[in-house]
Amino acid sequence: MERGKIWRNGYAASGCISRPKDYLSLSFDAALLGEGAAERWTQMLQGLRATLAADGAKYAQKLGQWIYYGKPIGDFGTEYTYRAMVALVGLGANTVDVAIYPKTAVDETGAALTGEKKYTLHFETLPPTLEGGFWSVTAYGEDDFLIDNSIDRYCINDRSDFKLNADGTLDIILSKDAPEDTSNWLPVSDGEFHLFMRIYVPDMTALDSWQPPVIREQ
Repeated sequence: MERGKIWRNGYAASGCISRPKDYLSLSFDAALLGEGAAERWTQMLQGLRATLAADGAKYAQKLGQWIYYGKPIGDFGTEYTYRAMVALVGLGANTVDVAIYPKTAVDETGAALTGEKKYTLHFETLPPTLEGGFWSVTAYGEDDFLIDNSIDRYCINDRSDFKLNADGTLDIILSKDAPEDTSNWLPVSDGEFHLFMRIYVPDMTALDSWQPPVIREQ
């Protein structure tokens, strides 16, 4: 048989090359999936998300009013539902020795964060990291996208030119309108929003006794 003469599914029988024009000429009859296939697919995904979220909740770690996903994230082994849950939202994730990503969408009272109010994000001490580590706090709108703002600031991190209080604590202002001094301002949206605090190369031992930041309405 002459090499490459027989084609299956757009690929040569030899497995070496493909012929795009043959591949592109293939068609698919959606009717083969049955009536209402798109709707059934959507329903299946919705049910799957709920199932995976419920199962994944056992891996959630509470850090004050923040929640992050802990071990075995990034090294799932046979924890297939946990792997699938992470894949649905982020494709993959670092192991906790590389980074953790605490999230919150509420203030210290449990009320949803909203741009209709003004808040202070108060750090008694900065996030604990090992050598080479760093941290950031980023705000996202209801659409899970970064929030457009007048000073093009989308996070405050360890390299930001913020101002510490006299006692060494840090207050970050969360508001849609700019304060007079914008050094510590993290702009938020008009509606509800949430925060991610990313801690890279975290000191997991120190994290056990670290007092995480709290969000208080002003």
